Amino acid sequence: MAWRQYTRRRNKAVSLIRNSKRDFELKLASRAKRESKHYYSYAQARGPNKRTLGPLQLEGRTVTNDQEKVDAFCTYSSSVHRVDRDDLALPDLAPSSEEMENMYVSLEVVHRILAELNVSKSPGPDGIHPEIFKPIAGILAGPLRDLYQASLDQSKLSRDWKTAAVVAIHKGGLKPYIKKYRPVSLMSILCKCLERIARMHIVQHLLHNSLLRSGQAAQDW
Repeated sequence: MAWRQYTRRRNKAVSLIRNSKRDFELKLASRAKRESKHYYSYAQARGPNKRTLGPLQLEGRTVTNDQEKVDAFCTYSSSVHRVDRDDLALPDLAPSSEEMENMYVSLEVVHRILAELNVSKSPGPDGIHPEIFKPIAGILAGPLRDLYQASLDQSKLSRDWKTAAVVAIHKGGLKPYIKKYRPVSLMSILCKCLERIARMHIVQHLLHNSLLRSGQAAQDW
């Protein structure tokens, strides 16, 4: 029964998004002459990506094969974000008697997150731009709230939401060198909204129970 409710709400949300996307593109096309920059920007984002990464310098040799480039970036990113220190220990914290409560997703929070979406952000692998969601936040908030709540209650996440497009962003300097790039993971906008809701609950629990030390990095929650 719970799974049928989940799939019904998911299908309703997908249908609303599909219809909203169609309406958005029709309006965008009708205003193409007046807002040509906006139109071509969206068309370029939706079209095939013809930008490719040029040759890379790796250990004294030039790498041109795409798979070798991917492997090189994976190796470099793993080495940069790894901490090889056995002397690091967990901080001593006072035990908390409170268990974290089940997450409740409110309609108001979902509506606010959708309404505050940054339309300059890139879409995820599904290609659905945040600019599609923002104008119809009031319409989508209800079905998405049900979908998010069902996802949390059942500890299930859509397979599509687990997929991310990892792109290499050039930081400046000589482009043939891997160190001049940083990886960025592009996820589904809807999944990022759910991630934000979960983060709010987790941070609230940590702060309420004083589970973060004063020296904790990224304290600006």
